[in-house]
Amino acid sequence: MVVLCLALTGTSLLFLFLFYREHRLRAYEDDRLQELDRNLDESRQGYHAYARIGKGVNHGAGEYALLEMILDECQRLTRADGGTLYLYDHKEETLTFTIMHTDSRNVRQGGTSGNEIKLPPVPLYIDGEANRTNVCSSCAVSGEIINIPDVYKAEGFNFSGTRKYDRDNGYRSHSMLVMPMRDLEGKLIGVIQLINATDEKTENTVSFSKNHEDLLSLLTAHAASTLNNLQLNKQLKELFDAFIKSIASTIDEKSPYTGEHIDRVVKLTKMITQAANDTSEGPFSQVSFTREEIEEIHMSAWLHDIGKLTTPDGLVNKATKLELFEDRIELIEARFRLIEELSETEKDKALVREERDFVKSCNLPGEYMDEDRLVRLKAIAGKIWNLDGKEYPYLEEGEVEKLSIQRGTLTAEERKLIENHVAMTYTILNKLPFPETLSQVPNYASMHHEKLDGSGYFLGLKGDEIPLQARILAVADIFEALTAKDRPYRQPIGWDRALDIIKSMADKHELDKDLYELLLSSGVAREYSRKELKEERDN
Repeated sequence: MVVLCLALTGTSLLFLFLFYREHRLRAYEDDRLQELDRNLDESRQGYHAYARIGKGVNHGAGEYALLEMILDECQRLTRADGGTLYLYDHKEETLTFTIMHTDSRNVRQGGTSGNEIKLPPVPLYIDGEANRTNVCSSCAVSGEIINIPDVYKAEGFNFSGTRKYDRDNGYRSHSMLVMPMRDLEGKLIGVIQLINATDEKTENTVSFSKNHEDLLSLLTAHAASTLNNLQLNKQLKELFDAFIKSIASTIDEKSPYTGEHIDRVVKLTKMITQAANDTSEGPFSQVSFTREEIEEIHMSAWLHDIGKLTTPDGLVNKATKLELFEDRIELIEARFRLIEELSETEKDKALVREERDFVKSCNLPGEYMDEDRLVRLKAIAGKIWNLDGKEYPYLEEGEVEKLSIQRGTLTAEERKLIENHVAMTYTILNKLPFPETLSQVPNYASMHHEKLDGSGYFLGLKGDEIPLQARILAVADIFEALTAKDRPYRQPIGWDRALDIIKSMADKHELDKDLYELLLSSGVAREYSRKELKEERDN
């Protein structure tokens, strides 16, 4: 009986052992399957995060928006409650706090949040030695992932700042994962620090897993390369913009009288473009320029006079009719003084002085040469004086031609040379490989002297052949020229008188009448005159 009981007991124990082992194996397998399922789900989420970051870039997300997206995706993947993204400043060799999130406290700082981060940057080196006491700088210097189950029990790092934050905010930092952000070439872009991974089921704080490390290694490398490309594109755009402005400055410097012309045209073009976009009624109610189209208009304004690089400086700066490289009126004055000396009577001398003063007035651009003045000029030019037995005309043929210019200071031939600058603008710009978003810059820039009635140049376009963007630039160019105070060939006029002239040109179907009305109704003309011309008017 005892032997039988012992045998039964041994059998029971063996059965219990086998049952327990089977149960444990099943439990282990269940745990393992759950872990694999969790890892698979996290990997799937990682793929979607990878795709979302790429999609964000393709949709034109700005740098800060992209940084927020990167940090959000890292937190979502690891179910981290908090996260900080630092950018590396290679000049200062520091990590700059750029984005900070704490979901449980609904805290979002930096980036597009509008909430400034007032924490000082983290130095990577102190007195020439690597800053190993700070977990983020240590990660940046070593390039290694740092995974800490509990920061309060960690050794080798100074977490006094973390403890202070916890005390001040009633928080408890547990687990931490710090990842370097390096592009495919190994260049350091920044560091991502995640705090308090959360269990999906229990919502308890847990450690960051090895799977988290692997997923985030791929994601941060992708994010770093994406961010690096975005920054490179930004730097290239800044370089391109600076180059364009440098060229514009060079063009304006050709003439001491128009040193700020292009800059003012750009400002006025921006104001008119924005006014057209903001208008909800009337002819511009359907106008909605995209960000790329607005940039294209502004670029056209910056480059609209680039063709003047080929225009002779003497023509650009021509302040009087007889001026080219020097004003020939001085030679004429000397000639008339000699004629006066050779005159026999005081009456003759007075007449010579009077005729000299009249000729001098004809040289000035402000004097309109009507028919009476032209007749008198030709009469003076036809007079003869004698010197050493030889006869000479009062004025030479070329001098008469230039003095007979009715408006401005340019002869017909000289005006053609000046007008050729728009054709050269097109020729120069059309050779540049503008991206698709700026492909119309050569056209818009070279159309700023076209008129709706076809009387403009250089193509003589009419009506709808001239796009709205070019019409805006044309109005801005004319309004600036009329109101500018630095033109040598005429006196400046006020903005209200300039509007009268533009209205007259619009009535003659030379300029867009709707744009004239927009200058008035939007307040652009008044605002421009206040800012750029320092004019304050009530009317």
